[in-house]
Amino acid sequence: MKSQNLIPLSILIIFAIGFFAVPDVFADRTYTNEKYYFSLQYPDNWKVSELHLVDKASNSEIIVDLTSPQYEAAGCINGQCAQGVWYGHDRILISRDLLPKNPAFITENQNPGDLAPLRTGLTASADILFEDSFLSVCKAMTFQSHGKICKNPKLLDATWHSIGIKEKEHWKINTVKIVTTSTVESKIDGAILQYSPVMIIMAWYDHQDNHNWQITVMLNDFRNSNGYGSNERTSDIVHGITDSFTFDRPSDYSTPEATGGCLIATAAFGSELAPQVQLLREIRDNTVLQTESGYAFMAGFNQFYYSFSPAVADYERENPAFKEAVKITLTPLLTSLTLLQYADIDSESEMLGYGIGVILLNIGMYFVAPAVLIMKIRK
Repeated sequence: MKSQNLIPLSILIIFAIGFFAVPDVFADRTYTNEKYYFSLQYPDNWKVSELHLVDKASNSEIIVDLTSPQYEAAGCINGQCAQGVWYGHDRILISRDLLPKNPAFITENQNPGDLAPLRTGLTASADILFEDSFLSVCKAMTFQSHGKICKNPKLLDATWHSIGIKEKEHWKINTVKIVTTSTVESKIDGAILQYSPVMIIMAWYDHQDNHNWQITVMLNDFRNSNGYGSNERTSDIVHGITDSFTFDRPSDYSTPEATGGCLIATAAFGSELAPQVQLLREIRDNTVLQTESGYAFMAGFNQFYYSFSPAVADYERENPAFKEAVKITLTPLLTSLTLLQYADIDSESEMLGYGIGVILLNIGMYFVAPAVLIMKIRK
């Protein structure tokens, strides 16, 4: 074979090896939310969790959580600063207000062409977001509760602009965007790790949905440029995800109600303020959701739970006898979960240990013990 013929053949072989041997982990995937009719593009190596968690503290429904792979972030340990001193990951949360027509973000112009009301309304919205979203989270951080503390919170930028969220042929939605930063200190093996995360919040009022929407970006190290291992900048990847956010609602779209909370327990005990329901909520928010493993468990559990709980809750309200039976059935579960209130859970391994223990305890109470009792009765 002539040497000039070997060149294109060699190129073809190298291309084939690269194509089949090196996975394209940065290829875009599409996430579509069937409840609210929006979609977005994200890299293949990101994790996407559909939550639909109702957060009463922030008066919002957390719909989707996107998490980047870990990367080498810049920071300082005991005063020595460098790139790659620790590993972090970035997150994007998409949420929606529980209450319709919240006036904080309604920024309609009274006079066409007059932008003053728009600027005034969005500036006020930025102040509210900074105070309620960023400062409240920062102040709540302690070594005991979060394993870290937040210092020197700053509002870097608060601007208003129109973003291209496509909804059929409607592209422009007036949005407030705020950028904040702080210094966070964590303890690692006795050393103090300092790093400067950045939070970017984009919020707008949806006139068709009549609710406020919010995209919250939490970047552990905005200066990082390795793109989670790709040739792209980290910031470009994050902005690519948020810019791809697209509504595609049907012509007969109607505003759905936020789902969340302990529907079965609420129907059984009559109110979200019942002590039993508050116990479940506190364990979920203050214990389970404080760890990555607990967060992942709740994401999977919610998809299963909300597939049947609305129907069960409705039947409880219609049938008092069934409601009382559910109360009795929930009692062992509530008793076992109270153990988590007294557990000192400070790590992922402890959360997994206690979680598996509680699950096994409930399996024993609900299945093993009745089975043993039935076998003894038959004998």
